[in-house]
Amino acid sequence: MLCILSFVLITGACGGADSEKSTSAPETAQSASAAASAATGSGETTVKMTGKEGAYKYDPAEMTFAVGQTVEFSLVGNDDTHTFTIEDLDVDEFLESNQTKSISVAFRTAGTFELTCIPHPEMKGKIVVQ
Repeated sequence: MLCILSFVLITGACGGADSEKSTSAPETAQSASAAASAATGSGETTVKMTGKEGAYKYDPAEMTFAVGQTVEFSLVGNDDTHTFTIEDLDVDEFLESNQTKSISVAFRTAGTFELTCIPHPEMKGKIVVQ
């Protein structure tokens, strides 16, 4: 009996770390990209802005980056005029319909920042800096 109990305890202890990895939520391509670029201090993220032919939205609507990271955003507006506005960080980029624009944003402070489109107040996103 003691032998079986020892086997169960040893097996459970060895498998504990692996089971945590397998039960956690899968990492999205966006967060994987942000995590990989956090190690180098820079990254690139494409943000699509849609509306007019459907719901006004940012895609992705939520992004996570590291403090100190500089991100090159490729902004893609495809059917209306939009803004990529992060008021707390003094970022306000305007895009004409079907325009693509690249901007660089350095995230120096941790926090959660609201992303908004000035012409479409229902169009919101969130940027988390950790």
